[in-house]
Amino acid sequence: MAVGCAGVGLTVGYDLLKDPLVKLDEDLNRALQDLPAASISAAIIKNNQLYWHKNYGFEDLDSKRKMTEESAWQTIGSISKLVVWTALMQLVERSDLDLHRDVSDYLGFKLRSPYYPQTSITTYHLMTHSSSLSSRKLMSKPYPMADSFCQNQDQTLAQWVEQYLNPSSESFSDVMVFDEYEAGDFANVSQDPLGVVSGYSNLNAVVGAYLVERITGQKFNAYCEDAIFEPCAMKQTSWSKDKPLHWMTHYEAEYSPRAPIMQVYTKAMIDQGYTGEAFSFMPD
Repeated sequence: MAVGCAGVGLTVGYDLLKDPLVKLDEDLNRALQDLPAASISAAIIKNNQLYWHKNYGFEDLDSKRKMTEESAWQTIGSISKLVVWTALMQLVERSDLDLHRDVSDYLGFKLRSPYYPQTSITTYHLMTHSSSLSSRKLMSKPYPMADSFCQNQDQTLAQWVEQYLNPSSESFSDVMVFDEYEAGDFANVSQDPLGVVSGYSNLNAVVGAYLVERITGQKFNAYCEDAIFEPCAMKQTSWSKDKPLHWMTHYEAEYSPRAPIMQVYTKAMIDQGYTGEAFSFMPD
């Protein structure tokens, strides 16, 4: 049985002799120790309704303040990408955006991989992570742009995209922004790999969020508030709202083999754009 949790994904066992929710509860409590994690929030959606949800662990380990329904996840991480994709598909439904049209037509500058310059990058490529945009280089050590990406937190989404992704900017580096796929990555692909080979990248969502701004004329966070969160009655989810009383404390996964990368990523989470100060509560 697979369970999706805010901030973590895990697989839990299933015992036919036990009530499924009892077994799930036991497994999630055990997962706090096995991961290890300070807290876990989990939910089950059944027939488009919130069927079950529960919080485990602590908001803050020092004070032993337990997780509750009022506990606010300071960032919902890559769940935010679903918000970006929803916004983009709303624009597609309104015929304001073509999934298969060159994103350069909307961005106002030419976005092209130096390795496949003849192939247009489309919104479809962004949403399927097949654009060859690389957040691995931008956000992970030892690449030099990681420091700049994480430390300059005063930039807006538009300023960041224009500085690092616009070829006319002095800060732009196409070999830094794009991945060059190895031959083995697409040995069975007769054409170039864009649109075919998937390489997970946060930059796809950053560009997607900027497309929303360019097309609607609204700030991305404002668009989401008006067009997604409010219509869905997600009253406790926002990109920018007064600080809740029950913020969860962030803890570094110091024993994880991915800890060095995640430390850089955690700092980047407070940048503008699709990761800009987003928070949510489990019921939402």
